[in-house]
This record gives sequence, structure tokens and C-alpha cells, in this order.
Amino acid sequence: MHFNNITMQSCYHKSAILFLAGICFLWSIPFTGKSQCSGISLSGYGGYLAFTTYSELQNGKTVSRYLTLAWNLPYNTNCAGWKLTMRTSGDFTNGISPIAAQYASIQFNSASGGPSPSSIPMPISPIPLSTAETILVTQSNAALQAPPAYYFTHKFDLIVQGGTHLFVPNGVYCTMLTFTIYDQSGNQVSATSLPVCFTINYQGSGGGSSLTLTNEGNSVSFNYSSFSDHHEGITISKPASLYVTSYSDYQIIAQTVDPDFFSSSASSTFPVSVVTLTSGLAGSSPLSCSTGVTCNVLRLSDSPQVLITNSNTDYPCQQLYYDLTYSTQPNDPDLFSAPAGSYEATLLLILAPW
Repeated sequence: MHFNNITMQSCYHKSAILFLAGICFLWSIPFTGKSQCSGISLSGYGGYLAFTTYSELQNGKTVSRYLTLAWNLPYNTNCAGWKLTMRTSGDFTNGISPIAAQYASIQFNSASGGPSPSSIPMPISPIPLSTAETILVTQSNAALQAPPAYYFTHKFDLIVQGGTHLFVPNGVYCTMLTFTIYDQSGNQVSATSLPVCFTINYQGSGGGSSLTLTNEGNSVSFNYSSFSDHHEGITISKPASLYVTSYSDYQIIAQTVDPDFFSSSASSTFPVSVVTLTSGLAGSSPLSCSTGVTCNVLRLSDSPQVLITNSNTDYPCQQLYYDLTYSTQPNDPDLFSAPAGSYEATLLLILAPW
């Protein structure tokens, strides 16, 4: 939805001292052995997370011990003061649609073998994913030693926030998460990149259900070009612009992605609530289908609101068109005070069980 122009549209040294007949000799011999962190390697694997219901998409989901980070230490390892970081390769994507990485976090859960998590210490709070390198362990208080621990694992929970960012086409959304270990001098010792994925497979109110915007219903343009437009408000009708197929009771949820209309040409914003949305059964609908259908009037909001409910999904009411009407109020002060420019917002219409 957009408004046009309101117009609304280092090295280590070993030293030795030798005394002979009162003469002091100083020896300086470079140490050329391997770093005590050399040979450590990281590996791992991820788990499975799926969103299949409206509630999960709205509220988010957590999978315990989703991610396993495995540590392999060679004989005679004694790596002190190590650092551990992570970073993603980018946002989650199914190849077409992105979901920002920041909406997902990992949280340390448990360890199997190795130094105790509290002695390191491992972080206890969720850490959001980011393309910037993020520190998990700044400088460990516990050395990595082999013997006794040649192999151990760390488990992390995956937490994905719910919200409008998950209302995207069904698919598998993935990013790569790279863990890197550094020695006490800041030299990289090892790194591993693990896929982090979740599946969105939301089928609305049941199998065969669908919601489609028709008859140019996917765009609404308010063009404020005169004083009378402000004084009287503008109404835009989109007849039969919402087509729903469902074989079980359903509701249509209306929710904007953001709380305000934004402009790329002006610094000002105004709330999405300046627009009123009215719904109704299309005139072509069978008369019998009006029973059990409730169509509401609401002011747009970034909070979910019920626009339509239908408990009458027997034949011939399994496939229905709805009229949608968008309007602004007369003499709205938010619109009067907005600088000229093009303002946009995105409205989501969500088919959910009822």
C-alpha cells in the first residue's frame, strides 16, 4: 500500500645463562616448536526446525540442542586463553525470499566432555546471529588439554523469533554459521561452517486452503492532490479483491509489517492507523453464504486483528470472494502535517484456522 504525494504514492624465545671462570655467557635460542593449539579442529551439524501453524509463525519457536559443535584435539594439546567467535554468511533465504539473520539466536545448552562450561565460561544468554563476527568466548579461563579430552561437544539451542518476517512463501530457509577458534595471540587455529536451516510449511486453515489477492487487490494508492481530499478523506474500493478457498472454518488476520508509513523522499512518517479497512462478502456470493460469515471494520495496525471469520464452509461456500475498501478520515491531522512525498507500508492478510 502506498500514498503518492500528499501526493501520497609473534615468536617465543628460550634463554639460558652459563657461568664459567667468572665470565657470563648469554644464549638466546628461538623456540621453533609447534603452538600448543596447533592441530585443533572444529566440526559439527545442525538439527531440524519447522513452522507449520499460525501460532508458531506469530510467536516463534525454540529447538533445544539444535546445533552440535564438535572439538577434536591432537595428543599433547595444551591450548590456554583461546577465543571462540561466530558469524553468518548472510540472511536466511530459500533462494528467493530473505529472512534477516538477526531474528535467530543461539544459546549454549550443554557440554559433553572437555573443560566444564562454567570454568571457561560459556555464555548463558541468547546471542543473535549476525554477519559481523560475534565473540562467544573472549578469553577462556580453562585450557584445552589432551590428554585427557581428545574429543568433546558443545550443544546450542536455536531460537527463532516469531512475527511478520516469517510470513513468507513456504520453503527451507538457510544460512551458514561459521565458528572460529583463535589462540591467545589472536591467530586463527581452526574454523568450521555449519548450515542452520528451518522450514516454513504453513497450509492456512487446512489442506487445499488458499488466499489470493485478485482484481488489482495487491496495490492501493491514495493520491492527495487537493484541499478537498484532506477535508473529505479518500475512499478506495477493491471489489472482489480477496479470494479464499477453505474446507474448514477460518479467519483472515490483517496486520501491517511496520507501525508507520515510511517515505524514501521525506524524513517524516505517520501511523498506519490513518487507514480504515472495511471487508464484506462480494455481491456475487451465494446468499446462503452470508450465514456464519462476519466481516469487520478496523483501523490498520502492526498488531494482528481479525478482519473476517467464516464458520460456513460447506458447499457452495468453500470458495468466496470478499470486497475490501480502504479509506482515510476527513481532516486527519497526521496527513495534514505530513510533508509532500510518497509513503509506503505493507499489509499482510493471513489465512488461519478458526
